[in-house]
Amino acid sequence: LSTTASFSILLLPNQVVQEDKFFTVVLESNQARVGIGPLNVTNVTVTESGSVELLFDPDTYAVMESGGEVRVCVVKVGAADIPLPFQITTFELPSQATSDMDFSQLSLVLTVPPDKNRTCFSINITDDSTLESDESFFVRLTPLSDKVVSNVIASVLIKDDDANVIGFTESNLFVSEGSGSVDVTIRRVGTSARTLTVTIFTFDLTAEAPQDYSKITQVVQFDSNDMQHTIAVPVHADHVLEANE
Repeated sequence: LSTTASFSILLLPNQVVQEDKFFTVVLESNQARVGIGPLNVTNVTVTESGSVELLFDPDTYAVMESGGEVRVCVVKVGAADIPLPFQITTFELPSQATSDMDFSQLSLVLTVPPDKNRTCFSINITDDSTLESDESFFVRLTPLSDKVVSNVIASVLIKDDDANVIGFTESNLFVSEGSGSVDVTIRRVGTSARTLTVTIFTFDLTAEAPQDYSKITQVVQFDSNDMQHTIAVPVHADHVLEANE
């Protein structure tokens, strides 16, 4: 004759993601005439059913090209008392920032430890002297634990700071009619590592060419480390009494 009996064991749920856990149920009797069979122990595995998220915080970044690096952070959303490993990989898209030219390619495994909610890492940014548009690259987070449900991407915008401004050093110049010429100076502000050209030309207001001055149209080239140029504009003397022009 064989009979069975069942009983329930209460499992207490929580909101913390943990490793699977185990306990043992043992069958014994203190009655003299009750024999216990060879299978008197059974093991119970409590499988973790919860999950957490790993997210970039924030998921968009902007850095100046001369900034050297960008600091990217990953945060844990939810409670977990186990380490949460993840893979970080940078990638690029056509016509955007290029690895090894604009940033250092990165592929590494990191972990958010149980006692922390945030892990950060740095990506090197390459500074150059090329005048270009702002460009982006991207960072992918891939979880390496079945307890993590995230698979997210962050974007990093590299802002070009190689712009040059070329302008006159003076907004108004005064010259005597008999001085023969007036010196006009233009100056570059910004990086000096590249060659640039600008065009200088004159046009009449109250003074008129050629009787009052000689018109000029001149291309001025700023070579590397060249920051300033001065151009002489001829001024003609006449013997006519007239107002300032």
